Amino acid sequence: MPVIDGMGYSECTPAKQADFRYLVSYHLGVVNCMIAKAQREGRTFPPPEYWYFDITAGKGTHPETGDPGSPLIFAQEAWEKQAPVRMWCIEEVAENCAELAAVLAEYPVEQIVCGDHSKELMQMIPQADRPRLGLLYCDPSGNIPPFDLLAEFASNRPTSRIDLLIYLSATTIKRCCGAFPEKGFKRLPEYLAAIPKDDWLLRIPQASAQWTFALGTKWSKFPPFPQKGFLKLGTPEGDALMDRLAYPESYEPPTLPDL
Repeated sequence: MPVIDGMGYSECTPAKQADFRYLVSYHLGVVNCMIAKAQREGRTFPPPEYWYFDITAGKGTHPETGDPGSPLIFAQEAWEKQAPVRMWCIEEVAENCAELAAVLAEYPVEQIVCGDHSKELMQMIPQADRPRLGLLYCDPSGNIPPFDLLAEFASNRPTSRIDLLIYLSATTIKRCCGAFPEKGFKRLPEYLAAIPKDDWLLRIPQASAQWTFALGTKWSKFPPFPQKGFLKLGTPEGDALMDRLAYPESYEPPTLPDL
């Protein structure tokens, strides 16, 4: 996977961004409805703001084509829905931070931090008297995601109800687990099991690197999206998909329903 300015891209990138936009649009819509209903009924949960964290934000656009990256996609969808959002972005490459700030200049962004997400994320979470709803997105350009950090974030009370969306290469995780078990590398099911989320959705992987999304939530009614290749763990199809991502020899592709 080529990397430019710390940002990876491949033939799978357009599909990734399309799926990301689909999920963000759906997620913002659901939370907006929940907030509106709570306000109509005089309830204080969920609070009237959506928290979004992009901890591998990049420069906001594709380094070669200029197509929107995840921060800009989220900002566009939030603006279109007039959602009450608070948005935080972390990017490690200083030059990318400057470009990201310019790309997002017309959108309300709480904070752009130039630094290492492993050091910055937990410090940037605001104090809050109750959990917020929202989304954290992590797309670490082919590296193994910071699962320990994500578990810490999900265990923190103000962010415990924020859903996690992780883009990862299952092949990379399997290779590291097989080659360097003495360094503490694990299989994907072990990583996800250590994060306090009740349900996980996985997308059918793409290419030899097995690029996939993993979405963790505490909302038991979060639907799968089989038409988009997203299946829920705990179902036969979802468990078979996890087998493929962790143990490729045991997997047979699920049959998706006709649309």
